[in-house]
Amino acid sequence: MKKRIFLSIILAAVMVSAMLAGCSSGGSAAPKEEPAATEAEDTVEKTGTADEENTGLANPWTDVGSSEEAAKGAGISSFVIAEDPVIDLGENFERTYRCMDGIAEARLEYPASALTVRKGTNAEDGDISGDYTEYAETWTQDVDGIEVTCFGNWEGDASKSIWNVDGMYYSIVAEGLGGDDDFGLNAERLTEMVRCIH
Repeated sequence: MKKRIFLSIILAAVMVSAMLAGCSSGGSAAPKEEPAATEAEDTVEKTGTADEENTGLANPWTDVGSSEEAAKGAGISSFVIAEDPVIDLGENFERTYRCMDGIAEARLEYPASALTVRKGTNAEDGDISGDYTEYAETWTQDVDGIEVTCFGNWEGDASKSIWNVDGMYYSIVAEGLGGDDDFGLNAERLTEMVRCIH
């Protein structure tokens, strides 16, 4: 009986000294944590790599400083929008340009709306807008002999307009800022915009 007690005391002492030695040297817990951290880092790296592969398409657009640069970058002869179209949307406080092969684009921002205007040669089924929204209404409007196809949720308010002249394709996408999903250009505004884009 005394031998068993003595052995138990020795075994307990050895275990306590081993635990104390582990605590003073950083312990065996640190190596166990390290592989877990490494696995987590591997997961982040793998996820990052997968995301890069999924979104790794090169952006075809180039931001430029003027309509002339947009036309040149698109490879078209000209891209002109009147400086101050008479369309009663308020002050045009920002105008930005960009281009890609075959398409020049301008974005005109007003206090409560924005217009994205495009001109170019790369049109899918005659539509150069890049807007694939399904609108409730489709109609045509004649502007000085040009047939403009209009799309919108209310006939007479064109959220998207497309047309072509002499092998060049044009589009205007009108959007309300601040949540107005049904914003569109009425017939007068659309006529003025079509007249001022060349």
